[in-house]
Amino acid sequence: MLNSLIRSLTFTSGDGLYGYTRQSQWVREIIASATQPTLDATQAFKFWVLTWNIDFMAPYIAERWKAALEHIEVLEQCPDILLFQETDRDAFPVLRESTFVRENYLLSNISPPTKSSYSTLLLVSRALVERCTSVSCARAPYGELTKMHRDCLYVDLDVAGHGRIRVASTHLESLQGFGTTARPKQLGFAANLLRARGIAGGLVGGDMNCIGEAEADLPERTGLVDAWTAVKGASFSESEGHTWGYQPPSKFPRRRMDKILTVGQLRATSIERFGCGSVTMLDY
Repeated sequence: MLNSLIRSLTFTSGDGLYGYTRQSQWVREIIASATQPTLDATQAFKFWVLTWNIDFMAPYIAERWKAALEHIEVLEQCPDILLFQETDRDAFPVLRESTFVRENYLLSNISPPTKSSYSTLLLVSRALVERCTSVSCARAPYGELTKMHRDCLYVDLDVAGHGRIRVASTHLESLQGFGTTARPKQLGFAANLLRARGIAGGLVGGDMNCIGEAEADLPERTGLVDAWTAVKGASFSESEGHTWGYQPPSKFPRRRMDKILTVGQLRATSIERFGCGSVTMLDY
């Protein structure tokens, strides 16, 4: 577990992840296993990724984040990696104080990292960390490609027998106009990070803001594989994949805004929506 692992960490290149220690502190460390876990190259390295954009504009941010974490906690299987977008600054106290998070996850950051009031966030499970030889993360800003402080936040997992796997969370530019021209460039930027030298396989998940029909095939045009269509094929209705336009209805039609995209040796074997119909209870 992390509490015992922290005492034997060594530093490698890259940024660290925050873990909660027995001293009741959040400490950032770059994780390199002292035991060097081994895995036969013929064995598949499997992990479960969950991505969720938790709207920062809606009220009751702390209450909604508590409800979201409670929903994740009772899932049949604890996700290995959590990719969050629109993580409001008011969500961080909830994350830092959550017993579920403290006991099970490492965080990319424990406070807002940007000038914006919201940001991407990435959590890696302790269980997944123990299966890797090293784990580190980095945040790559989109620079002049964004007016909304958007970025690509990623974690690198070094796995014995499989090489380095890169998993990223992103929130592409919103709205039409500048956003329409920025999104393809931003996704191309993210795709290049996943195809960087030394990366055996990559994944980027998050809010792709594909509000126009012309953006439907943007992942394919960028050289990425859309996990939903790769797994589901033609056997699903369009509404089955919708992740936007229900809570609440908006000016944009219901569609599959949120996607998980892969490249290289990494591929999806199953994929489902989650959280449909979940409700936040409020006290007055």
